[in-house]
Amino acid sequence: MLIGVAWVSPTRVIYTIAQRQRDNVTPTPTGEIFAIDRDGGSARQLYGYRAGQSTLDTHMQTRQASYATPVLLQVPRKDPNHVLIAEYPWRNAGNVWYSNPDAKPLISRLDIYSGKKQQLDMAPLARAQLLLDFDDNVRLAYGENEFHKPSVSWKPEPGSAWTSFALEGFRDETVIPGRFSTDNRSVFLTGAREGEAFDALYRLDLQTRALEKVHAFEDASVDELITDFADREIVGVSSYTARRNDYWLAKDNPTAQTYQALQRAFPQQRIRVTSNSDDGRLVIVLVDSDVKPGELVFQQSGHHRKCNHAASRVAAAIHNASSTAICGTPLTWTAATAIRRLPLLTP
Repeated sequence: MLIGVAWVSPTRVIYTIAQRQRDNVTPTPTGEIFAIDRDGGSARQLYGYRAGQSTLDTHMQTRQASYATPVLLQVPRKDPNHVLIAEYPWRNAGNVWYSNPDAKPLISRLDIYSGKKQQLDMAPLARAQLLLDFDDNVRLAYGENEFHKPSVSWKPEPGSAWTSFALEGFRDETVIPGRFSTDNRSVFLTGAREGEAFDALYRLDLQTRALEKVHAFEDASVDELITDFADREIVGVSSYTARRNDYWLAKDNPTAQTYQALQRAFPQQRIRVTSNSDDGRLVIVLVDSDVKPGELVFQQSGHHRKCNHAASRVAAAIHNASSTAICGTPLTWTAATAIRRLPLLTP
């Protein structure tokens, strides 16, 4: 059973699976990563307990089996042949491997073609959620310290040692790290303070440890962080009650303007970007509601038009560099408008 898919280059996809285990009806994630090219070639298992290669006939470095749960962190923009992953090691008891809820994650670089892995670091906190700065360096971890207290650990510089401090005043298990600020000096996070009913958006200054509430909805939690089309900077937040409510940190941001234009064009409907160009000029959006099955919309420079093609045909048009048009609109394929390959829904 397929449980996760991510485009890691213009031509390559990685995915994870779950399988049914004895005495368990619900499929269980296997902790494995597989990869395949968009044309079906170069299929390979990259990671997992069944990924090891024999070393009997060679002295060369080979792919090793991994007994851990991997989480994709980032595709480094300067290194398209690798991804950064967090590994949460399992524990062994009587030759049986179990998930370890108190594991401190390893930070590793994984080759998306060979599966070779290099450990780069280890977070100092158990159950840690990891966050990358704007230069693709893992510099923040949120988890539990040795006293089982919620804590933040961060690196003042990419190559420096981890510095930790307790993060107090939040209700248990509500804090979720979001993104670094553009200057890498603070982080955005969501969480519910003690005595408050709903999650809000906060900014945490890592140097001073000062916490600032950025936005809170009156009658709902912050359910979603809206990022720019490069998936880097937070531009807004959303909540869901009877309808979707958005709050924009900067209303003149191009991403915010695109969302607002689509919301005016498709009121009372859910809007989700599935693929886009890095400059935000070309956007493919899925629009649906509880009474509509959904349609794909092509957005270009503030103008939108509906796509009546099947989702699979639109996906093929987006991911085929020889395409000359989407929904009748001519495309010029240049480096500046290369489509970000994100997963697309297919029927």
